[in-house]
Amino acid sequence: MSLSSILALVDPKHGAATLSTASLAAEKLKAPIDALIARRDPADAIPMIGEGLSGALVDQIMTAAAADAAADAATCQTLIEAWPGNAGAKVLDLIGSRRSLIAETGRTYGMTVLPCPNGPEGGGFNGIVDAALFETGRPILIAPLQEVKSLGDRVAIFWNDSAEAARAVWGAAPLLRQAKTVNIFTVGDGFNPESALARISAGLNRAGIKAEAHAIPPKGTAQDQLIDAAAAMDADLVVMGAFTHSRLRELVLGGVTQHMLEVLARPTFIAH
Repeated sequence: MSLSSILALVDPKHGAATLSTASLAAEKLKAPIDALIARRDPADAIPMIGEGLSGALVDQIMTAAAADAAADAATCQTLIEAWPGNAGAKVLDLIGSRRSLIAETGRTYGMTVLPCPNGPEGGGFNGIVDAALFETGRPILIAPLQEVKSLGDRVAIFWNDSAEAARAVWGAAPLLRQAKTVNIFTVGDGFNPESALARISAGLNRAGIKAEAHAIPPKGTAQDQLIDAAAAMDADLVVMGAFTHSRLRELVLGGVTQHMLEVLARPTFIAH
């Protein structure tokens, strides 16, 4: 899995933090970054009962929506111009559903960087995360809502012996090889943690990635235990598989993944 190119979604509120996280990843990967401004289609502002509205009111709603989208795009453009890494970056200013734009555009990049979808200051990007994970075939990097100083020096791997976790770990291998510290954490629940950790540790070691394995005895919720473990080592990157407890699209944001997105305070590499 190549991470040789990066797409960063820029929104007006958290674009600077997203670009900062993308820049740190790009520096590690020696990869170019392109910035995506996803303007909402003014037609989406028309209510479902739009056929009952007068033509004049429809025009008014669409004009206002277009003006709002243009203002947001201008703010994003200003953030990109102020971004130190903008030299050589291509700006994609596209109109449409943000979900569709991420799905279609993200397929042509090695990795997509998105702002954190939840939390008290989040931008409601759950649908975009869903699209990026399920419809691009590529991994994503979730950027915290605040700018970070480092990425990939101290890595916490959340391992549950699933195919999704394996895709995340091997997708992140170019970053793991450059890390100063890699810790693998698992909470034994429904599988043999010692055996699972031994296998993934041996596999990483064979690939030239030195990692220490830690089986955490179940106590309380697995989500909180994993998050606490990452915080204790001051991880500047978390690597995890997504949505391993349910394949139903309506239920995917559950368990560890959902909780991580709600309280995310560090860059998180996710694959499905």
